[in-house]
Amino acid sequence: DIGFPYRYWTSLHWSLTQFTPASMEVVPKNVYERTFALAVIIFALVSFSSFVSSITNAMTHLRRINEESLTQKENVRRYILENKLSFRMGNLIYAFLRQHRDTQQRRLHESDIQAFRSMPEKLRMGMHY
Repeated sequence: DIGFPYRYWTSLHWSLTQFTPASMEVVPKNVYERTFALAVIIFALVSFSSFVSSITNAMTHLRRINEESLTQKENVRRYILENKLSFRMGNLIYAFLRQHRDTQQRRLHESDIQAFRSMPEKLRMGMHY
């Protein structure tokens, strides 16, 4: 008779091998065990695919966010090179752009936030103190 700790660690080992390309000496011996094994493998496949998909979507979103800024920087660099501006003038342009890049973004106002519109007037007035 095999003890509980051995059965527990064997079942944990088996479940981990379903998510990885590892091997295991425990194999399904009847239709119920095989059905369960297939269900676990399909669940693992869907879970891993969803995980990879969410990472891919996040990376694509970050790339889109940075794309416009990178395009503008590249255009400035190209303009300086193609028009043969002096090194000093190029540095002045870059310094100006670094100092003023934050001022281009519009400040967020209370009226821009739709959730604030449904708040009671007293609570909205309290935000101004």
